[in-house]
Amino acid sequence: MSTTEHPEFERLLRQHPWFIERLKSDDKFACAFYASLCNLLWYHGKTRQIFSGSWRWNGGFVADLREKGESYMDFYCSGGEGIIESKMQKVAKGMGFRIFPYEFGEDGFVTVCDEVELD
Repeated sequence: MSTTEHPEFERLLRQHPWFIERLKSDDKFACAFYASLCNLLWYHGKTRQIFSGSWRWNGGFVADLREKGESYMDFYCSGGEGIIESKMQKVAKGMGFRIFPYEFGEDGFVTVCDEVELD
């Protein structure tokens, strides 16, 4: 699976080597990151870009970032999709991101909800 769907998202994450190292070395952290990507929008304040992907793409994205020969299936439907742990919210904020849930209206348009707040 290619991460080229959102090359800017990958570039922004790779600017934080500590994040990539933790993603590679900590399976639970990788699963928490995958879960925080699902059904949520990642907004980068400095670039003003929004990143989002399907569950399958998100699983492949995490697998690619870990560079361990994993596939999207190692993360896809692993549980917790759309749930963001407070530690992941702190990590995201530390890298300049804000995370928002969204809903699809009956008209097919996306409505962005209030930012996910820490406990």
